[in-house]
Amino acid sequence: MIQLIIFDIILINKYFMYDFLNDIWKRYDNFDKPVENDRHYNKYIPVCDLIVTKPNENIDNHKNFCMKLVRNLGRYSPTFEFLNFTPEDCTDLNNWVYNSMKKYDIPDNISVKCFQDYIDFVSKINVKTICPYYPYDDMYEEPINIIILKIFESNMNIIQKIVDGTYDYINFPLITYICECIKIYKKMYRQYCRIVDADNAKRKGTCDMLYIFKKAYNSFLFGKIYKNYKIPSLDNDEEEYLSMCQPDAPKLALTKEMAEKIPALQDATQDGERKSDDIPPISTVADENQGSSISRTVSTAVGTMAGASSIIALLYKVTQNCI
Repeated sequence: MIQLIIFDIILINKYFMYDFLNDIWKRYDNFDKPVENDRHYNKYIPVCDLIVTKPNENIDNHKNFCMKLVRNLGRYSPTFEFLNFTPEDCTDLNNWVYNSMKKYDIPDNISVKCFQDYIDFVSKINVKTICPYYPYDDMYEEPINIIILKIFESNMNIIQKIVDGTYDYINFPLITYICECIKIYKKMYRQYCRIVDADNAKRKGTCDMLYIFKKAYNSFLFGKIYKNYKIPSLDNDEEEYLSMCQPDAPKLALTKEMAEKIPALQDATQDGERKSDDIPPISTVADENQGSSISRTVSTAVGTMAGASSIIALLYKVTQNCI
């Protein structure tokens, strides 16, 4: 079974660069914290004994995941925290669930039963805001890419404020972050949405999410004049994309005023190695081997630490386990 480690909290926080994603990582960290010291731990044990019944070599991981999910859903908490679930909370929880299922080879039926236990209870007390289970593998093609784009989309307004700033420096990791997400969008659209099959629910769901992403991207980022950045279109404008996202793009993508300030940042060190604050090479959309290209990009970024963005570290963990 392919092990897809989407959110490696330790790695991402070690090289964390983006404050706007900090709240998300904190929530995932909270979802994943050990359950043994929870004061309601004894309530979770009998529930998961009923849910996880099939003996197997991973039964300890299965039960541990079950108890964490039961805790995170809040069904057995006397504070009724689930009453305050927002759509964003529900999405974050489902993202954590998907990651954990892939990471620890958790059967889908365990998640289904945990959510059903929660839904049965909240339905009886007439709670209107219910967090459903998102079976991502049934909903989308390449769910990992959809999750990555949804994280970007949900933070689009914050990203817009950053690129719209009047700072006298260039956020190179942010450029890398934007470029890699654009690449994912283009690859997904090219593969699944050029011809939409209305009878294919997964493909339709995938294309619907890409449409939402593009609408937000165009609303918040594209088509505006920024002091330090030239944001490329999501449409098939390869030249515009490469002007920002090819290996030598940092100078090319910037406005003339800021590009003139960049050469000093690109001088080689005495041993001819890349400086730690240079942007790592970014692969082009035309490269179909997405896994290896992103791996090459991110290997440099992680190696230089200062150039490692959280989303690229995330992509690196995913693609390294896929190829």
